[in-house]
Amino acid sequence: MKNIRIKVLVIITVIQLAVLVLSGIVLASRPLDEYTLSVEASEDLRSGTTAGHPMKFGSADYCFTYPEECAGMTVQILDGDRVNPLMEQEISFTLPRGGEYTQTVRFHGKAESVRVAIWCDNDSISGNASDITVSVKEGNHLLNEILCYVLFFFVLADFAVWRIITGRDGNTEEIRKNKVCAILFFTALIVSLPLGINYLISFPGQDIEFHLMRIEGVKRALLSGNIPVRIDSFALGGQGYADPVFYPNLFLVFPALLRIVGFPVYRAYKVFIFVQNLACVVISYTCFKKIFRKDFDSIAAMLMFVFAPYRLICLYTRGALGETLAFVFTPLIVLAFYNLFSKELTGHKLKEGAAALIIGMAGIAQSHILSVEMVGIFMILACLLYIKRLFRPKVLLAVAVSFVAVLGLNMWFIGPFVSNLGLDLYVFSLTGGEPFTSALLPYQIFGFSDAFIGKDTTLASGIGAEMGLSLGIGATVVLATVVYKARTILKERNVPAISLCASAFVLGILATWMTSIYFPWAIVNRTPVISGILSKVQFPWRYLGIAALMAAVAAGALGSVIRSEKNQRIFLGIVAGETVLTALAGFGRMMEANTFNTYFNEAGIDVYKAFLSAEYMYTGTSIDGVKEAFVSDEDYSVRDSEITYNIVNEGEEKMPVDTPFVFYPWYVAKDSESGERFAMSMTENCIASQASATRQ
Repeated sequence: MKNIRIKVLVIITVIQLAVLVLSGIVLASRPLDEYTLSVEASEDLRSGTTAGHPMKFGSADYCFTYPEECAGMTVQILDGDRVNPLMEQEISFTLPRGGEYTQTVRFHGKAESVRVAIWCDNDSISGNASDITVSVKEGNHLLNEILCYVLFFFVLADFAVWRIITGRDGNTEEIRKNKVCAILFFTALIVSLPLGINYLISFPGQDIEFHLMRIEGVKRALLSGNIPVRIDSFALGGQGYADPVFYPNLFLVFPALLRIVGFPVYRAYKVFIFVQNLACVVISYTCFKKIFRKDFDSIAAMLMFVFAPYRLICLYTRGALGETLAFVFTPLIVLAFYNLFSKELTGHKLKEGAAALIIGMAGIAQSHILSVEMVGIFMILACLLYIKRLFRPKVLLAVAVSFVAVLGLNMWFIGPFVSNLGLDLYVFSLTGGEPFTSALLPYQIFGFSDAFIGKDTTLASGIGAEMGLSLGIGATVVLATVVYKARTILKERNVPAISLCASAFVLGILATWMTSIYFPWAIVNRTPVISGILSKVQFPWRYLGIAALMAAVAAGALGSVIRSEKNQRIFLGIVAGETVLTALAGFGRMMEANTFNTYFNEAGIDVYKAFLSAEYMYTGTSIDGVKEAFVSDEDYSVRDSEITYNIVNEGEEKMPVDTPFVFYPWYVAKDSESGERFAMSMTENCIASQASATRQ
């Protein structure tokens, strides 16, 4: 009977693949028109419109070609005299510098008469509307996105059918796995509830737009074959930014591929966040199950970590994409140390611990550099707690091999990163200010808060407008319970789970202390070597992430301290349930936020305002200076990270050529015909037109 069920599943899968392949063939052979629209200018030539044209279900790329004098003019794509409700968004934007821009428009039905309106309200812009050429190329962006959703549904349905088949014969273990899979999937759905709106909630001064800009930069790099990405050619209006050298973007390839397929950037970002949530749920549960052995304890610990207030604030309020990515891998570090520092070290534990350490650290290194520092500090502290178990030959060898493996896997990023640490960039001169001013008060750390809105402020500004930067009541109760059970824990500290509970408590309390005003941040900031390490974190409350993880680990381990299984379930159910309910309340408050945006593509991303500061630029550079220096009288064209000049030097002396690129020492200037290279230098004022080459 089971073989018959498997055959049925295989048949269903084959049918699904056939549907996807046929759909792809139909889309590839779908006739797509391509034509040019003429702009009928008004009497003053400052505005104009195109004639109305019909559009079919799907999408279209509107490509605008124009002289530099037209940059800054406003464009709106309409259906007749109104915005087409069948369009996915109101298309209104200004033409950027560069002379060419493509806007993708998605149509959820047939539009009868689409027009392009162009006008100018700025007297400093000398261009005419009639100088703009509008080319239309129909596409399948919307249909491709729908096909991706169908693929996801097929995969999910096949997995569900497979799990049902494996549990149909009454195998209790398979039935247990089915229940766990259902819990994990619905947990990922619940923690992703804020994604169920047709826009992104954004808060002033946070990072969402910066990461959307990074996704667009990776998309451009993939399309141009510029891999690995070193310069973000989308940033700063195409003038280049070196964030890929200092901020890992490997995982951004996934949302960038979704963008290439046809997803709007805000939905590519949302899908990425959901996948991230699902990965965090599955990885944390898997790690905790290997440690605690019992499903209930592992699920409770997973819920406390996944729904930890600080993690959700990073995910939805701060838009701290790199930091939340690091959270996905931190449970692997706990599993690694649990296995490697096990009193009874077996070959299986040694291999599993080394593998978890390699995957965990490699993942964190490709997510967020500051998280590497924070996790590294607590790894050293954990080693000190178990220093006798560390100095065992097999453990030392496993740690050394893991360290070498992590370096090898990340050398393509670490190499350029380390080799450029000496550059005179803002990021290397940042001291993080006075960390004390962003430390937390005891009320914030241990109080009840569902304020997943607002922004971080300094102590001088009060806490009224701050985010709910707290451990949460659940984590606080766990830490208090460990204190209450201290006598039992000390008496039976040789039991692995109880020892883990004690260690997690010690490290969690230390991380919590480091978030508070009672940690000697003022002294740290004045101590040269220590300040260079700890103050780079900028905000002490970042350590809430580690404190939340340690509280979750301590919660799961308390199952070995509380003897009664009934009491275990009651206790863990209460602390995990409170954590989830607090998160749901916080989601409700987020939905009431009046700041939102729908970023469909690069037109909605302000590539100059997306920066909180110019961290990866040379000191002395300013964002405004970069923007102003873009205009050039030279005859040049820009494609991704390449500028092509057409220059004739009629003199006998070398002629300097200024480019609008932000200066970095890695650019190469050469003659396109002879291949001769020219010297590169930085302009004196270090403001935007920084790359100059001499040619003859």
